[in-house]
Amino acid sequence: MPTFERCERLKSRKLLGRLFQEGHSFMAFPVRVVWLPLSEAEGQAARFGANRAQVAISVPRRLYRRAVDRNRIRRQIREAYRLHKSSLYEFLAQKECYVALVLIFVGKEAPTCAQLTASMNKIVRHFAQLPHAGPEVV
Repeated sequence: MPTFERCERLKSRKLLGRLFQEGHSFMAFPVRVVWLPLSEAEGQAARFGANRAQVAISVPRRLYRRAVDRNRIRRQIREAYRLHKSSLYEFLAQKECYVALVLIFVGKEAPTCAQLTASMNKIVRHFAQLPHAGPEVV
């Protein structure tokens, strides 16, 4: 059973800052994905462990004023990611790269399970189509 472990969470302020400055982004509605490919050495320095990706999830306060709503959406996104991360890790292992991700919810209405599943499938397909290599991948 896949879990969402502590070492899979993106917490490094340096890496988050670098992610928003140098990272690439794409839309998988209702989620915007900002990602940054990392080398083997950077992945080990960021304490990725055996995992190929670290993820942060964001729901803007501007769209959802109540913390209850933001936390619910964050939980739903985390669950959808948890269910689809094994296929993402397979593709990243084939490409031999590490990835730092931020999933930003941009929808105006609360997401359905089907929307988040479709979004996660699109994210996995995006990383499956990446060319082989490390941090120079764009």
